[in-house]
Amino acid sequence: MACHLHNVDLRVTRLEQEKEWQKVRQRYLDEDILPMLAEAKETLQELGVTVPMEVRVADGKVDEEIVRLAGGQLALQFGGGAPG
Repeated sequence: MACHLHNVDLRVTRLEQEKEWQKVRQRYLDEDILPMLAEAKETLQELGVTVPMEVRVADGKVDEEIVRLAGGQLALQFGGGAPG
C-alpha cells in the first residue's frame, strides 16, 4: 500500500506541472468551487454571522493548511445542520 501511495504522489506532482491540467483545475475552481464557497458565505451572512470571513482555496495537507492559513488563531465548527 505504501508503495502505491508514493506512486500516486509522484504522478500528482508531475500532473500539476502540466499546463492543460492547470487549466482544467482553474476552470473547476472558477465554475464549481468558488461559487459554492461564495454561496456558503452568503448563507452565513443571511443567518446573522457578522465576523469577517475570507474565502481561500489552498493546496496541501488539510490539517496543515488550516493551521497555516489561520495564523495561530483558529475556531472552527464542522458538520452540524440547520441552526436552531
